[in-house]
Amino acid sequence: MTVDRDAHPTNHPHPYRKLSPWKIKYKLRVPKGRAREVATSFYQLKIDHGYNKPFLHHVNNSTNPRCRCVRHEMPQHLILECPETGNERKALQNMFKQLKFTKQATIHALMESKIGIQGRLTFLKNTRISTRARHMGRMGELAEERMEY
Repeated sequence: MTVDRDAHPTNHPHPYRKLSPWKIKYKLRVPKGRAREVATSFYQLKIDHGYNKPFLHHVNNSTNPRCRCVRHEMPQHLILECPETGNERKALQNMFKQLKFTKQATIHALMESKIGIQGRLTFLKNTRISTRARHMGRMGELAEERMEY
């Protein structure tokens, strides 16, 4: 049985679900051979709830919804645009080229194709975006920067 998420409209200004169809059974399985942290990050990015700044700002765990590069820290930005993840993004694009994947590295391609999902899992493992550990590390860095001034 699949869940009809369109039956529950959202007030979120950037509903991620418009970018990716949601085909979820009752039990979400961890992708084989992947750590739980990577799998959690994978699904949190898909549903747009997790350790990203807009969500944390919404639940009062972050002072603002912006990335360090001053753009809105949405999944699409973190994966495809953010300078902080540039090296990993290049590796992802090279993987697409080597496999002769015809689609461009877009959010939809990374969410729905087998090659895109495998690439995204590797990307998430390397960058640790949308994880608590990354968020807490960034909070520690901010506190250190404030103490230096």
